[in-house]
Amino acid sequence: MAGKWLHRFRHRRCKLRRIGESANTGASALKKEPYLAVCANDSPYAEYERFDLKDLPKVSYIEEKGETDLLRQFQQLGIAPPKPVFTSQNTYSMLAMVSHNLGVCILPELVVRDISKNVVRLPLNPPMERVLGVRIPSAKKASPAASLLIAQLQRTV
Repeated sequence: MAGKWLHRFRHRRCKLRRIGESANTGASALKKEPYLAVCANDSPYAEYERFDLKDLPKVSYIEEKGETDLLRQFQQLGIAPPKPVFTSQNTYSMLAMVSHNLGVCILPELVVRDISKNVVRLPLNPPMERVLGVRIPSAKKASPAASLLIAQLQRTV
């Protein structure tokens, strides 16, 4: 049965992904996940309880290349999108820059929840989040295996 699901994932018949505003039918939300600010242990912000998004223009911002969800949320909150000093598609590169106090980045909690070496994770003020979900061609026609997979994902994620 695992081979069947691997085939479906590889051939794009089933996707685990973020669900944005333009989600199609067949999408099931699994979890709302907060974004966190990540800064170096020796950053002045490391002592804060929360990272105020109004402070973004004051810091060197490290942006995840191609991240459009954050930009959309900045606009919805009426916050001018920060001008990145560095951009990277690689999370580890971003975290390495942050750990050397080259800037602050905003990443999803799942990405940084197990990372603590030389960095501090701070909730955002105001909070921002993304919705993780699974999309299948037809939720009503989902096989028992697909339904079990979705149930397992809901428990795991």
